Amino acid sequence: MMKLIKCSFLLLCLSFIAVSCGDDEEDCDNLATVMVGTWESANLGTGDFTFQADGSFVDNTNLLLPDSITNKTWATTGNASVAFSGTTPSGATTTAALDVESFDCDNIVLEQSGNLFNLSKK
Repeated sequence: MMKLIKCSFLLLCLSFIAVSCGDDEEDCDNLATVMVGTWESANLGTGDFTFQADGSFVDNTNLLLPDSITNKTWATTGNASVAFSGTTPSGATTTAALDVESFDCDNIVLEQSGNLFNLSKK
């Protein structure tokens, strides 16, 4: 009976260790990974925008690009900058590039021409 208890305890401990060693931490060192999701920015106004993993983004309140711009996309250059692009009504492509001042899993600080834009993950 004692051997059964010891074996049961050992199996319980091993099960706990196996479950607790899972990799559930986010990859917060890669800007492109961090950006995927829904964000808001008090600096830009009321509303939010969602960056999709495929490089497109939804900006129903037109905080990042005007409503006349279609096919809105985003791309990072390493962890140094983010470019927001889209198609104008005339068919031309327009791009706004912003430098990345800092970021973590829940916040991104972007800079363009001395102006800082704080993005917060929802």
